[in-house]
Amino acid sequence: RDPVTNEPVRDAAGRFVTDPASPDRTAYKFAGEYWDAGVIYRPNRRMMLQAQIGRRYDSWSYTGSLSWQPTSRSALGVNVYDQVQSFGRQLRDGIALLPTSFTSVVDPFSDQYSGCVYGAGGSAGGCLNGVFQSINTSNYRARGIDAVYALNFGRLRIGMGGGYSNRRFFAPDTGAGFSVDGVEDESFYGQFNASRALTSRSSMSGAIVANYSQSGINGAPSVFGAGATGGYNHSFGALSTSASLGLYYFNIEGVDTDVSAQARLGLRYGF
Repeated sequence: RDPVTNEPVRDAAGRFVTDPASPDRTAYKFAGEYWDAGVIYRPNRRMMLQAQIGRRYDSWSYTGSLSWQPTSRSALGVNVYDQVQSFGRQLRDGIALLPTSFTSVVDPFSDQYSGCVYGAGGSAGGCLNGVFQSINTSNYRARGIDAVYALNFGRLRIGMGGGYSNRRFFAPDTGAGFSVDGVEDESFYGQFNASRALTSRSSMSGAIVANYSQSGINGAPSVFGAGATGGYNHSFGALSTSASLGLYYFNIEGVDTDVSAQARLGLRYGF
């Protein structure tokens, strides 16, 4: 700031000028060399494996992916990642990896998104659980693995997904107050769902979901949640009926445990 007017100092192009005597506010620095090497294995049009190993971020880095379509009705996808990310960049990259045709599992009682989507056109799908592990403004090193399997066999659809996510945060060290610099969060997640069309007017479905999250902040408790749901739907033209059951378990370490069961009967008329 200008010592006389206390207004921000700008250069000829109108950009703010940083005071060279001010504290360093850079959250992440990198200097030196980095390298990686990898292989791509594609024995046929249904399978492709990529694997990379390298040295970056002052440590070893391992990444890779597997895309395999055992049959025309099933697909398996595995993704191992290691990148410096922000919430916005990781969300953008995660959405970009999803197939253009997919189905997702939605809780029938809360309409909550369960994290994974499953391909409906020959691809496995993907999970965004690692993205929504926490929403924050800090950059972080994101490492983890996602695996998704999808089966579409006539009237039967099956999806399985799971993975592990680890974040190590980078934040400026201003010397005052709390900082998340160096804090590591991790989470494990998994889900299974199946649905089957019984007739042209009726169907049934079920899902099991589990998530575990541990914050690296001192004193923060671990959180575990799980749930199982099942439902039946029948359509009478403009009138449709549904019946759903759900069982949920939620635990905050050393704080609270909650178990609940829900049931719902519904009628809907469309016009």
